[in-house]
Amino acid sequence: MGRIRAREIRDRGDAELIGACDRNPEQSPEFEGVPVFREASELLELDFDAAIICAYNDVAAPYTLAALR
Repeated sequence: MGRIRAREIRDRGDAELIGACDRNPEQSPEFEGVPVFREASELLELDFDAAIICAYNDVAAPYTLAALR
């Protein structure tokens, strides 16, 4: 799901992908050119205006709350 969203952001032209979180960053060519973090807490330290949370339902809520902070 995150890889699909990354492609969509890149294709839009009016948004910028500034980072991603993936447990297997070496398997994520869609994120090429942006920092890929293994831990969401590292990603959330970046300065951003919007976040797209692509995670399983059982973990999406904590990531969303952390991004809102």
